[in-house]
Amino acid sequence: MASFGGNNVAVRNTLAFELKIRSDLERPDQGVLLPSVQEGIVAPLSGAPFWRNAETHPYRFMKGSTVAYLQSSFGSGTAKVRFVR
Repeated sequence: MASFGGNNVAVRNTLAFELKIRSDLERPDQGVLLPSVQEGIVAPLSGAPFWRNAETHPYRFMKGSTVAYLQSSFGSGTAKVRFVR
């Protein structure tokens, strides 16, 4: 979950095995992060003329929103996630 409103999220796989990443649980496709690989989820500022609520909410990922779902391919562990405004 986003700890504050932002437009960029980086996920680093610090595990010794693959980490599955998915942004939508309803879709069957998913990405795979190999050990020591970092994935960036980047979105432009929401000030674009087509962005809903751009003036009141200038960020793509609102505080508390789920940006991605992570699942280890084996065992359990911790991934490093960095949010950027």
